[in-house]
Amino acid sequence: MPNPQTLVRRLVRCSVVLLALTVACVEYAQAADLSTQREHFRQAYVLALQGDIGWKGYTRDLQDYPLYPYLQAAWLQARIRLVGSGPVTAYLDRYGDLLPGKALRRSWLDKLVRRKDWAGYRRFYQPGLGISYDCQDLQARAGLGKPLHFDTQLRRIWSRAALPAACTPLLQLAHSEGLLSSTRLWARIERATQAGQAATIRALAIWLPKWQQAVALRFAQALTAPAVASKAAMGWPNTRRSRAAASLALQRLARNDDAAAGQAYSTLRRHLSFKRHQRDRIKAALALFQATDFKPGSLAALQALPERAQSPVTRAWQVRVALAKQNWKVVRKVIAQMPETQRQQREWQYFNARALAALGDKKRANASFMKLARQADYWGFLAADRIQAPYALCPSGLTLPNTALQAIQHVAGLARSFEWYALGKLKLARREWWAVWPQLSRSQRQAAVLLAIGEAGWIEPSSPSARGWSEMIMYCVFQYRFVSRSFVTHE
Repeated sequence: MPNPQTLVRRLVRCSVVLLALTVACVEYAQAADLSTQREHFRQAYVLALQGDIGWKGYTRDLQDYPLYPYLQAAWLQARIRLVGSGPVTAYLDRYGDLLPGKALRRSWLDKLVRRKDWAGYRRFYQPGLGISYDCQDLQARAGLGKPLHFDTQLRRIWSRAALPAACTPLLQLAHSEGLLSSTRLWARIERATQAGQAATIRALAIWLPKWQQAVALRFAQALTAPAVASKAAMGWPNTRRSRAAASLALQRLARNDDAAAGQAYSTLRRHLSFKRHQRDRIKAALALFQATDFKPGSLAALQALPERAQSPVTRAWQVRVALAKQNWKVVRKVIAQMPETQRQQREWQYFNARALAALGDKKRANASFMKLARQADYWGFLAADRIQAPYALCPSGLTLPNTALQAIQHVAGLARSFEWYALGKLKLARREWWAVWPQLSRSQRQAAVLLAIGEAGWIEPSSPSARGWSEMIMYCVFQYRFVSRSFVTHE
């Protein structure tokens, strides 16, 4: 018979083995349970999307499953024309702040608008659902007898260059109540013109006095049919708005046919007294769109523009045309003339270094290449090739305590995101990810990225496959944009 000490040691070893087996069994059971839950959810979700009440038969083990709230929301939306407010209210009271809850609220509000149930709309409306629902809320207020006020209610909506169709009834109501004066209409037409929104201009023009409607429509024509507008401008009166519309038409025409735009400008400048800033914009457009086709003389045309007509775009195209001609002196000169914020962009830093090298200043060029090569991006890789340096790669050693990783696992939005990913629904996974992201602290974001890399398998930075390289880039984007804001070099 073994002595007591040996017996105790054997018992301890047996206890450790039993404990390990127990933990392994528990983990296996949990994995098996999750696999079963996912399968039940798939089956239930298909039925719920079809409006089939049979989805409830699969939910016995889904009460604690992260995606459970999606099931009833999908079923209610599929039957939105048939269900009453009771089930919708009960669901929104419990899950209204989740993504499926917001989607259901929008569908329910759409139904109430169709019924013109303004009291119901006001009861279910919440800010933050989108501009369409903000417009319909003001429409609901008016439907309940409350007057519209431009400054306190309409100004924010009116300031947008384009509005969805859901806002049209509200604007018609505002017009009928005399809130849309010609001054306000023209202010919005100008914003729409700058944004290239011809449809908005046409919609607003019908509310102008008749003699102003044709004037407004010239801007829509300049946006959509600049060649037609450039010819028609010969019959327009020499007024401020005629000149503005003709200037716009010439600039738009230059995009597709700079030669035709140049001829039209030569004719129109004798008929319309363009202001200096309009002449500058037309000349800049003519020179710019010659340059985009790398036509002979385009570099000279860009350089001939006065300083007030220059822009970051014209500077950039001077460099590109000069690069095509291998004119490194012009490359250096134009980059030096760029605004500071543009000059510091990595593209122009790289080409400035190329110009330095081509002009014989190897020391300064190599210093610039070395600085660029410290970052893991396109220009950094090109710079590294120039000096035969290793590529900078994303930091692979980001680690956090287990407690931080465990804590982030309990963030419901991330759990839903990872579950959608596990089910192969990447679009829904991304929606949940970006919905929860603004709510996370810096350390939580780091933990979320690590979970996406590791446990969830969303991003795999070490895979040598072609797919792995694309995931590596995605990992870099996660790290650079949201976590570290810096890269390290393997030296």
